[in-house]
Amino acid sequence: MKKLALALVCLVSVAFFASCDPTIENPEPTIYIITGADYITGTIDNPQVIDFEDETMWKYGFHVESNPETKKELASLKVHYVFPSDEGTGTYDTIIDLTGMTSYNFVESVYEEAKDIIYSLEITATVTDAAGETKTANIAFKINWEGTLEPETFLWNRHGAADATGLEQFGLKWTRNGAKVDYAIIEPVEGALLYTFQPEVWDETETIFQKYALFGEMPVGVSSFKGVSAWASNDYDFVIGSYYEDEYYLIHITHAEVSSFKGTDITITGEWK
Repeated sequence: MKKLALALVCLVSVAFFASCDPTIENPEPTIYIITGADYITGTIDNPQVIDFEDETMWKYGFHVESNPETKKELASLKVHYVFPSDEGTGTYDTIIDLTGMTSYNFVESVYEEAKDIIYSLEITATVTDAAGETKTANIAFKINWEGTLEPETFLWNRHGAADATGLEQFGLKWTRNGAKVDYAIIEPVEGALLYTFQPEVWDETETIFQKYALFGEMPVGVSSFKGVSAWASNDYDFVIGSYYEDEYYLIHITHAEVSSFKGTDITITGEWK
């Protein structure tokens, strides 16, 4: 009987202590948006609006760490991106292996080395720990790009064998004409890129974002543009572009006036935006 009583006491004691084990109501890992003067804090419900002219090199990020009660190690971080595209909406994912880690900071820049233009972006980050528990946070922003590009006029002039003037702003030069076929040869200066486009691009490109998207589809430049006659006046509908000192220029050549009075004088005019 003593042995039975002792066994019952032990059983009751085990049951008592087991019943006192605390239940963790929120066992999921921790995730929150990193904040700071140059960090985006907008959410999908309330996106942060950034002015295009804002020179701040904006970043966004998430801090994740193990649950302070369960102390389970982290397993992974999935970052899901949603952005506008030609098809309507585009998505892609980044998955980071966090095996064995208890904390991690995920940070990215809105603008990389070049000022890549994004209309808007929604970023949803989901952290998972070794027990399969998950927690999610999100960030979102939009760039204020309203307003249309206002075309400005340009005038390029070359007299005789002298270098042409008026092209410097665009990172272009006109120092010679063709030998076999008498046309003006427009070339990029060192550090600049020259592009050619179809004429309809001029009217289709109305905003800053459309202009950046247009140049983003042209990864390789050309060595020269040779469309304007150096011996006869004429109207034209040529669209070229240049990239120079971190700026993109879309150029619409509409007319060239050629005069042979006191040496050949050629003036090319049009608009740029």
